[in-house]
Amino acid sequence: MTILEPMTMVTDYLLGSLAGVLGVLLWRLGRAGGNRTTQLWAGSFLTTAGAAIFGGTAHGFAAMLSPTASVVLWKLTVWSIGLTAFQVLAATATAVLTGTPRRVIIALAALHVALYALWMIWHDDFVWVIAGYLPAVLVALAAQSRSCLRGHAGAGWLVAGLLTTLAGAAVQAGGVAPHASFNHNDLYHVIQMGATVMLYRGAVQARDLSESKP
Repeated sequence: MTILEPMTMVTDYLLGSLAGVLGVLLWRLGRAGGNRTTQLWAGSFLTTAGAAIFGGTAHGFAAMLSPTASVVLWKLTVWSIGLTAFQVLAATATAVLTGTPRRVIIALAALHVALYALWMIWHDDFVWVIAGYLPAVLVALAAQSRSCLRGHAGAGWLVAGLLTTLAGAAVQAGGVAPHASFNHNDLYHVIQMGATVMLYRGAVQARDLSESKP
């Protein structure tokens, strides 16, 4: 058995395991409390877990995969990232908006991810993945920063997690590699693990706007 990128595979699997466990915990918490915001954050963790597991498998077992299997794994990876972006934005909208504005933002986010998913059927470049999730992260960061200034529970942790996510993306895009055996993808996964813990801390405290203090 030949593992082509063992460190990338391992760090991907670690990220996927962490996001998966925290996603399940969040889902149970959100469901028990009827908190839609927490449930949406939970969904984003679970799709992050899926993306990491699919991506790690594609990196590690590329030499043993058929061309079709490689394509399928990559498509599952990028679609999972798109779903993560949608849920991050939907969770934020549920926490900061009510009524028609909330529904409009969520509908636009759903349209965006649908178009992204269709586009990625025929495109593979990672630049399109960035185009799919970066706008959602930036909008969520702006909204959560405003909530943080207003003293809303969990917003500070969410801001920290989103900023760390952007820092990790910059590291990955910039090809920052601390060692020949620990490349930019590996470092990105480790940074994203830290971001995942921060986002979890924020999501545990987050509430739908109807439950929040003004």
